[in-house]
Amino acid sequence: MADEISAAVRQVYAPPVKPPGSFSVERMLGTEAVGYYSLGRHALVAALQMLQVGPGDRVAVPEFICRDLLASLTSVGASAHYYPVDEKLRMAGDDAGLVGVKVIIAVNFFGFPQDLTRFEVSSRQTGAVIIEDNAHGFLSRDTDGTPLGRRAPLGIYSLRKTVQISSGAALVVNDAALRDRMPVQLEPSLQEQPRSLRFKQWLRLSVPLVGIVGCRMMTAMTRIARQLKTGHAIQPTRQDSETVISVQPEPSKWALDRISQLDESAEIKRRRNLYRLLNAALPPHGAVPIFDNLPDGTSPYVFPFRAQEASMVDIRSRLDKMGLECHRWPDLPAALGGEINEHYSNVWMVPFLW
Repeated sequence: MADEISAAVRQVYAPPVKPPGSFSVERMLGTEAVGYYSLGRHALVAALQMLQVGPGDRVAVPEFICRDLLASLTSVGASAHYYPVDEKLRMAGDDAGLVGVKVIIAVNFFGFPQDLTRFEVSSRQTGAVIIEDNAHGFLSRDTDGTPLGRRAPLGIYSLRKTVQISSGAALVVNDAALRDRMPVQLEPSLQEQPRSLRFKQWLRLSVPLVGIVGCRMMTAMTRIARQLKTGHAIQPTRQDSETVISVQPEPSKWALDRISQLDESAEIKRRRNLYRLLNAALPPHGAVPIFDNLPDGTSPYVFPFRAQEASMVDIRSRLDKMGLECHRWPDLPAALGGEINEHYSNVWMVPFLW
């Protein structure tokens, strides 16, 4: 078991890559209607603009969402209409509340396929257009083999949450009637690879030699470096994150080149193996996986689980022995205030990228 854990966890620090040009987002998704951006928030802005969403329009978003998504709505002058989700992160509540919304955002939480049936019914009843937010599930597919992000008129991807790059996102236009509105591709920036990533790459070279103990040391070093640089071991959400997108929209040429080196099948296998490993290791310590199973085709973003605060000391201790860490998700929108469903506040996740 120790060897299995060591081999699996090393992959967090040294994901497989191929020579440049081996991988193509367009080829994987089966479409050329792909536009690249620095962040998923900019891709969402472009999607909203394509749908002519503007001041006074309402966009339906789940209550369980990271607050920085709201900056995309602010950028076009739209407001958020929140709908609840249940403990399995499926749409809940009364469809009547969606009357009058122009767009409904459906989220594939943590890379697991969202059941779009309820969204499609709401779309037919209200005339709202569905945007599939697949920020977490770049390599995931539905059980019928359809790539997530291809099941609605527009799909959003955050490539940087799957590939070790500091920026990188995509907008995919699936509705042929919308393709003539697709924005012209922004010229990629020539910004160099961030120093922090160069440092991590240097450290990763030693992972095959140092094993699980070295992985634990690297996790600690990264946490300390982040604490010294920002004052926080886990970088908090900016105070103005609901209104400002602080990064320019242009994609990075370096990031696009790095994406082209992705070993798709090995990365999917790596993520599924890590998920299974944690699904066996953490529940005895009080972690309750959010999802009942790992569907065929799912390439999980992280290992998401619920836990009571009293169990977290034991869970963190177990993860530390594996060279891993966890943190809460998400930083909820301020508009929700203190009155939120309990199952929004007890969610933790173990990252699969270091």
